[in-house]
Amino acid sequence: MSFLTNIITSFIEWIFQGTLFLGIPSYALAIVIFSIVLKMALLPLMLGQMRSMKKMRDIQPKIDAINEKYKANIQRRQEETVKLYQKEKINPMAGCLPLLVQMPILFALFAALRNFTPVMSEYYSLHLIPGVLWIDSLSDAGGMAMALLVAAGTFIQQWVSTVDKSNSMQRNMLIIMPLMMGFWGRTFPTALCLYWITFSIMTVLQQVGMNWYDDHLKKKESLEEDEKGEIIDVPKKKDYSQLNAAKKEAKKQKQLEQQQLQEQKAKEQKQLSSQNKKEKPQVQHNAKERKLVIKK
Repeated sequence: MSFLTNIITSFIEWIFQGTLFLGIPSYALAIVIFSIVLKMALLPLMLGQMRSMKKMRDIQPKIDAINEKYKANIQRRQEETVKLYQKEKINPMAGCLPLLVQMPILFALFAALRNFTPVMSEYYSLHLIPGVLWIDSLSDAGGMAMALLVAAGTFIQQWVSTVDKSNSMQRNMLIIMPLMMGFWGRTFPTALCLYWITFSIMTVLQQVGMNWYDDHLKKKESLEEDEKGEIIDVPKKKDYSQLNAAKKEAKKQKQLEQQQLQEQKAKEQKQLSSQNKKEKPQVQHNAKERKLVIKK
């Protein structure tokens, strides 16, 4: 842990030197930049977590159906759930991996910032709003103002990341986690609160961006399938199209039957006409013979 703590303090000091070079020396700004860099480094893991959560949200109706079907058989319910995960290629533990990676960093950051000795202590402060966000040392507790910001950041992060807000457990976590983090934020060093707030904002932006990308991708796929004349996941449209197709088929069949009936009638009339033509000369011949017999 001490090795990781030394790396963090050295990295923050190096970033501060960069802000000093740019003419805006601030350890608070250095911590914010450190948080952004760390977030970008964890981006592949976070994307995996978000995709796993999205897949979990997509198959939630199937999980609910399994829970309802095997309500009385817990073992069978677990087996069917595992089969569903394997079929959909979902790892339920993938969502925990970024948190497991982040926790050691968070503990090391807590230890580093609690005992951090800045090279230029006059810049190790946060002076934004007098009386509210006016902290002389980032090692001091942030107080109620920082606690509220930590709780708000946690709540927004939980809100955009929650898979199923109708689930009672997840809905409770929307309340419990922000309150818990806000309570701890009262005693956290201000530097650690800055890290948490920045990390939460970055997570929210990342989740919103990913949701937008997925929606855009879905719309693009929908347009492509529409151009091919395929019906895609729109039950009502699909039902109406099938109904219209059935009506057209019935109408076509009726027209075909009428056409066949007309052809049959025409054929019968033709046969009757040809038969009449054959019988007419025979009648005339018989009439002539009768006339000859009478004359004789």
